[in-house]
Amino acid sequence: LLDRAASLRLQLTELESAARELAQLANIRLRPIAVQIEEELARTVIAAGLSEVRVRQALQDLLNLADQTARERGAAPAIGQTRAVFIPEKRVRLATGEQVEITESESLEAILQNIRASNDSVVVIAVSLTNAAQGEPAPIELRLFRNRKVFDAGEEIARLSLDCRPERNPLAQVLNFLQSEVRTRAIESGIVPKQERAGMLPTVGETSPETLVDLMEQARQCRTERVLLIVRAAKTTFAGDTLNLKFEVLPDRSAGRG
Repeated sequence: LLDRAASLRLQLTELESAARELAQLANIRLRPIAVQIEEELARTVIAAGLSEVRVRQALQDLLNLADQTARERGAAPAIGQTRAVFIPEKRVRLATGEQVEITESESLEAILQNIRASNDSVVVIAVSLTNAAQGEPAPIELRLFRNRKVFDAGEEIARLSLDCRPERNPLAQVLNFLQSEVRTRAIESGIVPKQERAGMLPTVGETSPETLVDLMEQARQCRTERVLLIVRAAKTTFAGDTLNLKFEVLPDRSAGRG
């Protein structure tokens, strides 16, 4: 009878644990999503040759920034934790066949050693691994990219033969050009895009509204139906940088009227 009672208590404990897990899962499904899979929460650039102490601090600063972003979107730390983001434990099979658990600290240590072994500066990006509901922590991973130079200051990125006639909507032409050809050219050249929100196109650069207004004014005042719009890098730009653009407008002498 005692063995029977102990067995029933064990089954009851397991059922209660399963019920709590199911309730938690249902609760998550009913809550709005705070962070979606593949969203970028933070990035930093770590220069080559830094000491172990400085690299470790840079990684902690990155985690703190990711934590801040996740909290702003509605995520929250798990009970007993201080951050709203975490690097999940990983199960790795060794050559001997043995399986071991890799903790967050061990993952960070491996990343630190990879960064220090690089001869280049490194872009480190904190990216969400799965959807996280409001009030829940967001699992992340840290992705590394070599921070090589992509564009020199003033280097041409792309060009467009712009139809200046009002009925052709020059502004729409420019916006489409920036969102398609310029973005594609930047990514193909090595700019690491930012996926700030799931479902939106990744960003690679920025242009102020004032610059676009000035550009449209130049197009409006042009004496020909078409002008040549050349997009250049405003400054020397590396893979992890935000690409700042500048524009050059010239007469498009090669285009006929149409």
